[in-house]
Amino acid sequence: MNHMISVKVSVSAVYFVNSNNGWVTTSSGIYHTSDGGNSWTLQSSSVYGNRICFVDGSNGWVSNYESIYYTTDGGANWTNQTGLSNVTSIAFADSSNGCAVSGGTIYYTSNGGSTWTPQTPLTSGGLLDIDFADGQNGFIVGEGGIIIKCTLN
Repeated sequence: MNHMISVKVSVSAVYFVNSNNGWVTTSSGIYHTSDGGNSWTLQSSSVYGNRICFVDGSNGWVSNYESIYYTTDGGANWTNQTGLSNVTSIAFADSSNGCAVSGGTIYYTSNGGSTWTPQTPLTSGGLLDIDFADGQNGFIVGEGGIIIKCTLN
């Protein structure tokens, strides 16, 4: 049975680590649920984003067009990690290895987002979204039907 829960704001992205714990990024901040989405609590009104990802119930990242933020306590507190701008998507395979896309550039981190290294551009088109299928393999999609498979070493 389907039912709708409303948080009365514009929702940008959603991420669940299990059937109970999930987060949404909205125009007014980050909301969390611990009951499978039946209720939502505003965790942070100072951090918002266009993408959000977690690797477990504690470690997560949110990106917006200005920066990337990181939490180690399930979203209770967020730390600005980097000056990367125009980030359209972010994904992590584990708590250390992740990728972010900005324009036509893929950025890689092996230290949880403390530093980011641009990778050799594979396309001149805009990259839009990224996700990891498992701890090694990720997929990036972009304008014009581009699909890029990336493998972490």
